[in-house]
Amino acid sequence: MDLEYHGAAQLGARFLDWYAEFAGDPAPAALRHHYIAYRAVVRAKVACLRSE
Repeated sequence: MDLEYHGAAQLGARFLDWYAEFAGDPAPAALRHHYIAYRAVVRAKVACLRSE
């Protein structure tokens, strides 16, 4: 998820594909999008806490 944030979305997708193959538990695309959104929310929350 951070790879997408830093402009390496293709590398992030390859990593997730590799992980799904290694774990033997492929996640549906909707779940991947959820994790990306969740990570963005966490990043925003941390930024808000640090700005105080």
